[in-house]
Amino acid sequence: MAILLANSNVNASKRQLATDTLNGQTKKTIHTVKIGPIEYFLPPPVDSVLLRRLAILANNKLIDEGYKKKERDDVLRKEHRNTLLIQQILAEIETSVTPSESMISTLAQMLDSSKKDGDIKSQALILNTYAVYHVNKGEADLAVRYFKEALRLKELSKDKAAMSKITVNLAAIFRMLGKYDESIAVNEYVIRANTSIKDRSKAAQAYLNIAYLKNMQQKHYEAEQAILKKALPLFQSVGDKPGRMECFIKLADIYKVQQRFSEAKWFYLQANLMADILSDSTTKVDCLIKLAEVKNAIGDHFLALEDYRKAEFLATQNNNSDKLTEIKGEIGETYLKMGNYTAAGTALKEYSQLKDNLRGLVQ
Repeated sequence: MAILLANSNVNASKRQLATDTLNGQTKKTIHTVKIGPIEYFLPPPVDSVLLRRLAILANNKLIDEGYKKKERDDVLRKEHRNTLLIQQILAEIETSVTPSESMISTLAQMLDSSKKDGDIKSQALILNTYAVYHVNKGEADLAVRYFKEALRLKELSKDKAAMSKITVNLAAIFRMLGKYDESIAVNEYVIRANTSIKDRSKAAQAYLNIAYLKNMQQKHYEAEQAILKKALPLFQSVGDKPGRMECFIKLADIYKVQQRFSEAKWFYLQANLMADILSDSTTKVDCLIKLAEVKNAIGDHFLALEDYRKAEFLATQNNNSDKLTEIKGEIGETYLKMGNYTAAGTALKEYSQLKDNLRGLVQ
């Protein structure tokens, strides 16, 4: 028995016969099979760094998808805001009837009739109606044509208030189309029209519009001067605090584009304080977002997160789903810059859910 036990610890080999058929013949193959004590093969030690990297890569795929979705949505959000801006302005324009498909043929008859009667006022109202109709259909070029015809008639009747409204619409449409020089020219017309009727707030607003357009053209000094020398003094002269607040924001925007971050930060803070005075939570949210963007740009990501969280709280309080969605996306992007992929993934996931909810509400 001792011999048997000893032999069990000795490696031995035996011959195992196997048959294999090759070209119709049987071939004998000898395999060596190891027998003896069981050998346990332990896996290599876990590489924790590698596992973390693999987890990050898996998480990064989700983050990348969320980030790309955010980029696409940013473009759509800008287009949506342009549409809302146009609709808001057009709501103030005088029309003969509510523009609709069913009214187009009737409008043509009304226009012919008013031309025969020499009724300039009615003609202008009908042309405005045509313009609004084509804006709503996304046919901006046709809208411009009708607004220009209406403007010509209002000039004949010297109706300066109506002229101002039409030119404001024309300027907005040109801006939306990216025709900045045309928009600037029309805004200058707006300034002249409102100066003649002593409406300094509207003239100041036109200077602000010009500043925005000049900034888009990289003419930063001209944009800055349009605010400091024109818009801001006009708003101050009539005690227009919302106008002054908007001047601060536009100046900060100009400085931010030039990477003059200290100046941008100061003016966003002034606008933020003014928003508190005016109890304007919507503008305060915008200011906090812009402040966070500046802080991100100079690498103060933790401070940027604080501003985003304040903006998130206000947007939640005011049920501003659109802004809340935007903020969640920016929080996700900030965490990415900080290298916190888990938090970034969570924020971008929340962003996607909010965005899907918004789409559901629109539908």
